[in-house]
Amino acid sequence: DERTYVNLSNLSTSNRSFVSLQLTSGQPDTYTTLQHLSETYDYDGDKYTDFGQLESNGHGLILRASANHGIIKFLAGGGVLSPVERMRISNIGYVGIGTENPVSRVQVTDGDVYIEDIDNGGIMKSPNGTCWRLTINDDGSVKTTSISCPN
Repeated sequence: DERTYVNLSNLSTSNRSFVSLQLTSGQPDTYTTLQHLSETYDYDGDKYTDFGQLESNGHGLILRASANHGIIKFLAGGGVLSPVERMRISNIGYVGIGTENPVSRVQVTDGDVYIEDIDNGGIMKSPNGTCWRLTINDDGSVKTTSISCPN
C-alpha cells in the first residue's frame, strides 16, 4: 500500500512475538509505546493475542482532536473497509454509545444500560444537595438510599 509511511514487521511466530514503536522524551524510564502482538502471542492466555496496544508508563495518555469541531470516534467491527462507529466523544464532551450525535453528557441509543452488582446503582443529587442511590428490590420496585455524595 503506497499510503504506508512507516512499516515495522516482525515475522516471528513465537509465543511472545510482537512489534513495537517506542517514544521517549526526557527521562528514559518513561515512554509511550504503540505495539501489535502476534496471533501466537500467549502471555496470560489469549488476553492479548492478535491485539494492538497504545500504552504509556508515564502519567497517562491523551487522545486529542484539536480542531474546534474535533471529535474522538471509537470504531469496532465491520472489517477494514467498513468499520462501525460504536462510541464517540463530541467536541463539547458528550459521550454517545450507538449514536453519532449525542445530545447529553451520556447517551445510549438502541440498547440497555446494565448494572450487575445489586449493591450499586445510579446516584442522583437532589435539589437540596442530598445524594440518593437508586437500586432495585427483588420484586422490581425501586429502592432509594441516602448516601454521601461522591467526591
